[in-house]
Amino acid sequence: MKSIETLRNIQRGQNAALTKLTGINEALNAEVTRYESDTTRSQAFIAEQIKAAREKALPTARALFATIGETAKVTQPQLQFWNDRAFLLSVQQFTPGDPAQDALVRAATAATLDRMPLPLLQTTCVSAVEDGNLALAWECSVTARRQNVDMDLSALAIPAQAEALVAIHDVCSVAPAAAELAMGAIEGRSIDPVRKITLGRAMASPPKALAA
Repeated sequence: MKSIETLRNIQRGQNAALTKLTGINEALNAEVTRYESDTTRSQAFIAEQIKAAREKALPTARALFATIGETAKVTQPQLQFWNDRAFLLSVQQFTPGDPAQDALVRAATAATLDRMPLPLLQTTCVSAVEDGNLALAWECSVTARRQNVDMDLSALAIPAQAEALVAIHDVCSVAPAAAELAMGAIEGRSIDPVRKITLGRAMASPPKALAA
């Protein structure tokens, strides 16, 4: 699972590549418009100049398009982690940055919770949720489930989850869709209307997180 800092860096890199690609498309469009508005030249000459302009732009554009696609491909698996509240809660630490101490605290907490009567366990969980103590709330939930009781953790806000989902959506859906549209324009080919609708949907809002 990649950290939110890593996802931010990937998002910045993806956005930079997309900006370069759209910049190539805009520059090419301007050049095409300039040639097409030249009434002193023959249509054959104009067509040849436009073809040459496209051929000049394509190598860099294709390299950027490939980079965007590969970045999306390797980042997509992160969605299964950051979209799953239960998983994110399960990896919260009592002592962040100190795995050894966290393991000790977790074991001691689990033992204490396991000896609690259910009403006290439920009260402890409610308190942990109100305090935003994600690690304790999760341990309470795990202990309660062993007694076939579900604790309500829906009020817990998981740090950086919303930002991570937006970053993954930008990297894996928005950028590749926008890049495909830009490449179509750079190559001078039309994109099927149905495909355009699909690309538009890909750039819609990111998915909501799964319940814990």
